[in-house]
Amino acid sequence: MYLNLEPTNSSLSSQQTDFVNYVMTPEAQQTLVQNGFIGLPPAAIERNKVVLKQQQPEIQGGYK
Repeated sequence: MYLNLEPTNSSLSSQQTDFVNYVMTPEAQQTLVQNGFIGLPPAAIERNKVVLKQQQPEIQGGYK
């Protein structure tokens, strides 16, 4: 599943945000896998949240 966003879209609508928040939960990931979808690894979920501006990027191990 994916969101087909316009290139000029700078932020998600409230409905898109609700959808993404749900799909990223462990419960939803389990439901999707049970229904034949391939689950996202935790690193991909974190990356997608950063790309969709739902969380700030974090550097593992801190800054050097």
